[in-house]
Amino acid sequence: MTDSQDDPTPHSRSRSPIVFNIAHVFGNVEDNNLQSRRVPGIRGNLIYADTQDYTYIQNNVSTNRRQLRCSRYKQGCGSTASMSLIPENDPIIMYQPHNHGPGHDIEIGYFLATLRLRASNEGIPARAIYEDVSRRYPNAAIEVSREHALRAIRHVQRRFSPQVPNTLRAMRETIMSLRWHGRLLNVLDDINNVPFYQGNLEYLDNNAVVFGGLIFANVALLQHYAPYFRQARVVAVDGTFSVFPRYPADMEQFVTIHVILDNISVPVLYAILNRRTENVYIRLWQFLRRDLPFDIFDWENLQIITDFETAMRNEVRRIVPECRLIGCWFHFSQSIVRFIQNHNMIQLVRNNSNIATIIRMVITLLHLPSEINPDLPNNFHIVGGFLAIQELARSMDVSLHLTDIFIFSESKDCLALILFGSSHTNNHLSYKGGYDNIEIVTSLGIVTWDLVKHINSLSSADITPSNSLNTLVLAANILKKETEYVHYSTVIATSFRG
Repeated sequence: MTDSQDDPTPHSRSRSPIVFNIAHVFGNVEDNNLQSRRVPGIRGNLIYADTQDYTYIQNNVSTNRRQLRCSRYKQGCGSTASMSLIPENDPIIMYQPHNHGPGHDIEIGYFLATLRLRASNEGIPARAIYEDVSRRYPNAAIEVSREHALRAIRHVQRRFSPQVPNTLRAMRETIMSLRWHGRLLNVLDDINNVPFYQGNLEYLDNNAVVFGGLIFANVALLQHYAPYFRQARVVAVDGTFSVFPRYPADMEQFVTIHVILDNISVPVLYAILNRRTENVYIRLWQFLRRDLPFDIFDWENLQIITDFETAMRNEVRRIVPECRLIGCWFHFSQSIVRFIQNHNMIQLVRNNSNIATIIRMVITLLHLPSEINPDLPNNFHIVGGFLAIQELARSMDVSLHLTDIFIFSESKDCLALILFGSSHTNNHLSYKGGYDNIEIVTSLGIVTWDLVKHINSLSSADITPSNSLNTLVLAANILKKETEYVHYSTVIATSFRG
């Protein structure tokens, strides 16, 4: 009999264990320190840990044993092990060694599990939960990024969120409730309890208090940066009433107000409104101008960009009469497209290339110089381009179809023209004293003479009054490639008598 035959130690038929104890095989384990345990994994599921704090996941199960592999197998660790099914804390027998140290996998699992548990039970900001738990698990907080931890908390909080309220009043009650106010009342992930919800937007109408919506703003941030805001010259306002959730059912509009600092849009105020009336807009602007305990803007030197909603423009003029009210070029172009859609003219534009060309040229007018330049052709400016478009429309015999599209026409002898103007190569649309006021704003247009020459070289044509319309069309086609990106485009509207 050989020495191997004399060896009473049993061997595995498939592999040789690295860690082996005969007492483990017969279940005679009295030392609890040698037992395995189940611990939370990174993804929340339970995994297995051995006495050296290596962690494993179950690979498969045989008749009486659980086959395991290292939890870091995706990172290249090929360690395998097994344990008995009963008891569940049976010692883990390792077959292949690990290529790494035990690390802090167990602490990371408990760290993330605690974050998820508190996120489901406590209605406090995610950052407050993270700051508290990270002090208990410092090693895990170092290895797990803050963004990953906050994302795990928010994922759980979304599953344990309040029901969507049916009305804006119900939304207010949910925000102020004891269950949810710690999470919904304040600025997201702020541990200083800075309120974001600023209350109801209410106003008096015939001595009755009318509920108009909810106001949200980070007043602490606004006050901190107020000195910078007072140096700003542009405030952008937009009201969205076509794209918003179905509930609350009485939600009519979501208004956002931003201040532009060095071409960066900084949010100032949000308002969820249940109506689009002048009274509710008055109260909205009064909140910014009068309710804040500090001066946020230099109103006399401010330009306010809005769309062309009449109620909004009227109340801006009423509450902030000293500012310059301007309109958005995007909304101007959009209004033309909507007019065509609402008046069943889509097929007419699609089938008649002349009409489509005229419409594109009207929109492109915004990029022409506002004044006559001696270095440019006589008609290479807004007024000249508009007159040339009219002449072209008459020659194409399409002026009858385009009468309503020229929505700038107030009377036979009064036309509101679109002029390019204002600083920072932005377009502005401004109504000053009605359409009878004749004013051409001086500014630098983004369509320069050098650009015209470049277009000329591409089109192999001379820049003359007779072909300036072709130049205008070409300018529209290559404008994006040849000019800088204009962050906040607006247009200046004026009028003339001809």
